[in-house]
Order: sequence, then C-alpha cells, then structure tokens
Amino acid sequence: MKGTVARNYLGTVPPKARVIVAVTYRDGDGRQLALPQSPLRESFTGLQLLTQQLLGDARGIISGWNQDFSIGQLGPSAFEIEVRAEAPKRVSLRRPATMTKHVMVLGLLEHLTDVLIDLGDVACFMAGHPTARLRYIDGYHGPYYEFIQDGQAVKTIDARLLELLVAPGSVDGIRAVVANLKQPGVAYATVAKRVPGLYYVSHVQVPANEHLRDFANGGSLPFSQACLDAARAQALSEQTADSSSSRAYDGRKQD
Repeated sequence: MKGTVARNYLGTVPPKARVIVAVTYRDGDGRQLALPQSPLRESFTGLQLLTQQLLGDARGIISGWNQDFSIGQLGPSAFEIEVRAEAPKRVSLRRPATMTKHVMVLGLLEHLTDVLIDLGDVACFMAGHPTARLRYIDGYHGPYYEFIQDGQAVKTIDARLLELLVAPGSVDGIRAVVANLKQPGVAYATVAKRVPGLYYVSHVQVPANEHLRDFANGGSLPFSQACLDAARAQALSEQTADSSSSRAYDGRKQD
C-alpha cells in the first residue's frame, strides 16, 4: 500500500532571513494617489529610528549578522519595505546549528516587523481618536491596555509597548513613519506583511482622519505616560475594592 505525502500548507524554507512589508495608500474610492517623495524618506528615517529602539537587548540574537532595510516603489502610492538580516558570509542551511540560527534570526525579524506594525496601528488610532480612554488589564500573559471608544473595547496593546510608544523619542519616530497619511486625499493605508517562503499574508488597515493628520503635521499625541499611570492606578483601585468586597462576602457567609 502506497503511503501518502502530506501537503505542505505553510511553505518552504527561505534562503535568507527577510520579511517583506507592502504599504499602499488609497483614497476613499480605493484608488492609489501620486505621493511626493519627501514623506517617503521621512517615513523610512522614522522606521530606522524605531528599529534601533526596539531591537535593544535582542541584538545578541543577530550578532554577526547584518541587519538593514531596503525600500522600493510598487505603484503610485504603494511601497515595499524589505526587513532583512544576512550572514557576513555564505552559510549552508544543512547544518543544524546554522539552521537554528537562521530560524532565530527570522523569528526576531518577523517579531520586530509585527511590533512595528502594531505600534504604527495603535499610534494612528490614538492620534485619530483623542476622546478614547484607556483601561489597564493585568492579563494571563502580562499586562496590556485596552482602548475604550463609545463604551466598547476596540483595540489592545502590550503595556510595555505602549509605554515605549508614548516616550518622546518614540513619538517623533512614529510621527515620521505615518508622514504619508497627512497627504491630501489619502483616506487609509493597507499594510501587508509576508515572509518569503510562507504562503500566509497578514493585512492591517489604518484609516486617516483630521486628528491623525494634525499629529502627522507636528501635533501632540493625545495620550501620555500620565494617562497610562492613571489607568493603571484606577485598575489597582478597582482590584482592591473587589478584593475587599470578596472578603466581606466570605465573612458573612461564615457567620
């Protein structure tokens, strides 16, 4: 009886560690627009600044590898960014140690790209929705913040990332990254991420509005470290009150 070979739904091992991100800016009818080059250069500079902050202690993983970016234009307002890390010399992926290193570096690059996309998405939401409020949650996998808009939780972000985002140096970098969203006629951006050799492509849409354009043009971010501290303090106060109520209930039950 002949055996069957399972179909590979994930993809193949890529020859080098890289992640591809395509960013497309469109008007309200879904059409691309002709954008000036200066905001593109500004966005690229902001991306590099944020990357230096985010890599931090993780640099040990890519020690000995050259990490950089390249950017190319795909259409009138569509751009492709390649985030890559290359070994200084040709390596063979047949060696287990080399393959392990490759997987670790690729994993770091993909995680870095996810964090950059999350930061940009949340920063744009914060800038575009100044009336939203924050709620601090001590989750099972660590603390995070929820953004509450019209009484509903609509977006979340890791607490450490949000603290990094509201730091002055990060705000300047984010403002540079979203520079193209301030261009007249731009209604939204679509960010698509793929890893060469894998089939799945993730997509994130970032809408633009006047509040976001004000931020991209130099306005302040309507959230600060003080807002985070207040949300955390409120959560701690509510947790203490709930704990006290629980103890009082248990005492009455014993009586």
